[in-house]
Amino acid sequence: MRRVIFCGSRHWTDAATIARWIDALPPDTTVITGGARGADAIAHRLAQQRGLPTEVYPADWATYGRAAGPRRNAQMLATGVDAVYAFRLPGASPGTDDMIRQARAAHIPVKCLMPEGSV
Repeated sequence: MRRVIFCGSRHWTDAATIARWIDALPPDTTVITGGARGADAIAHRLAQQRGLPTEVYPADWATYGRAAGPRRNAQMLATGVDAVYAFRLPGASPGTDDMIRQARAAHIPVKCLMPEGSV
């Protein structure tokens, strides 16, 4: 059974791109997200629609303030994931960038995807 994280920019709206990656997953894959709007919400919804198991790890902003996102990312990675799919828009995306950094530091494969035509 595989466990994968889907994360990304909060302003991501391209559900078709995320759907292609969700559809390529084996049927026993658990899709893990951080519960944010944008890429996380799209991936969670699509995984549920396809009958894949899902887990959501929302950041506890009230308790941890600005450290909540990185703490949540570390928590998700610590659950034993096989890969991270990061859907990143151009410009600032600190949460997505933190997840990419943490995953790479843990030697977890990262697939970073940007919209077509992005540099």
